[in-house]
Amino acid sequence: PMVAGGPPQAQLERDEAIAAVSLDITPNSWCALTDPAKLRLSFVSRRALSGVKWSVNYVVDMSENRGVATEVGEKAGLETYSEGQSSSVDLSATFDALEAFPRNALLNLATLEILAVAEGAAGNSEEKEVLRLPVLAQVTADRQGGDNAALKRIFLNPFS
Repeated sequence: PMVAGGPPQAQLERDEAIAAVSLDITPNSWCALTDPAKLRLSFVSRRALSGVKWSVNYVVDMSENRGVATEVGEKAGLETYSEGQSSSVDLSATFDALEAFPRNALLNLATLEILAVAEGAAGNSEEKEVLRLPVLAQVTADRQGGDNAALKRIFLNPFS
């Protein structure tokens, strides 16, 4: 689902309860824009968290209206982490939905966002965003292809 004006969780209160430590991205080299990606995020939970939902958005810069976010991946189920726990999460992302965007918009800088949202403390139903990790995506057209050249992408790992 596409959401104009930013990611669907934009209105949630932020609480940096998850500290990202490292990120592995596969493939980690130039590939077709729509090739699936696998992400493994290692992190430390700064406090006990329950009901954590993980998702991945691809945010296309549409200049007039900031970014338009498309969910490209999520992890089924809810996770629980204890305070100080080191852990990792495996996420996969598919990019077929990007074919709905105008080609010139896809050639702008984009951001892959890894999001974690946790349920509120006992008796509080408010969800909190506990991690939003942006990963820049660089997209270019294959030089050999002329005007309809295939689009290629590479993710710029914030930890390397």
